[in-house]
Order: sequence, then C-alpha cells, then structure tokens
Amino acid sequence: MNTIEIGINKVLSKWNPIGVPPSIAEIEYTSYIPGIIQAYKANKEVYTFMVHLCTEVIGYEFNNELEIATKQASEEIEKILG
Repeated sequence: MNTIEIGINKVLSKWNPIGVPPSIAEIEYTSYIPGIIQAYKANKEVYTFMVHLCTEVIGYEFNNELEIATKQASEEIEKILG
C-alpha cells in the first residue's frame, strides 16, 4: 500500500463498523480502499460511498451512532485524499 492507502486504512480501522478486534480491523477493510478512492475521484463524495458499504455491502442498518462515525471517517479520508 502507498502512503495514501495506509492513511485511509488507518481511518477505516478506527471506523470499524462491524466491531472486529483491532488486529483484524487493520486488514478487514482494505478491499474498500479502491472504491473509496474511486468515489472521491468521481465526485468527492466519500460519505455516500461509505453509507453504501454499511447498508448494501456489510448489511447493517444505518443508525445515528454509525452515521456520526461514518461522517467523521469520511471527512478524515477526504482530507487525506484532498
């Protein structure tokens, strides 16, 4: 992984919507990084893509706590990519 991907992975590991142990979170979300980068390049809208990941890919209901965590994570990722 390059520096940007490592930064995004750290944010995703902290976001950790399924609550896996930290050692697993470090690798659990790496497959989402290319899609996040692509979403940013397409329209700079990481949040919408991450909501899609939660609800459509992972299959979670999007509650208030997850919404706040996702918004914060997406903002951090956009800073990394910006």
